[in-house]
Amino acid sequence: MPIPQTRLHANRVLEQIMTNVVGLQRDMLQNALAHKAMAVAQSPDVATLRQFVNDAAASYLTRLEWGKNIVNTPAKLTILNNTLGRVGLVLTDITDITNALEDEAVLLQEVNKNTFAEIIAACDDIITNVNLPESLWPE
Repeated sequence: MPIPQTRLHANRVLEQIMTNVVGLQRDMLQNALAHKAMAVAQSPDVATLRQFVNDAAASYLTRLEWGKNIVNTPAKLTILNNTLGRVGLVLTDITDITNALEDEAVLLQEVNKNTFAEIIAACDDIITNVNLPESLWPE
């Protein structure tokens, strides 16, 4: 007999979504700071650094796709909406963040990164637009 899916499982998925979204927000900013520092130092070479930035953008988009898969699956979306309602949240509490992060990730993926100056500009855009999430302790 299959194990039933209960609110426990739905809560787990919500926790994973929250961890992913907040972690992605933090990771995007921290990676931009690190990539900018590398570009300013001009180390590693621009081709290697460009690949680091491209890999980061691809990773961000993959992480965002996880949540989109739930939102785009009606049965899973219903469960998610019910779970959100139990804790006083609505879907836009998630999508307002993920849509903004996706805009930044797509821009990072598409922007020219052929020079250190272009990489610095791309990182500056992330640094300007992606703030650290609220936290109980300094991160």
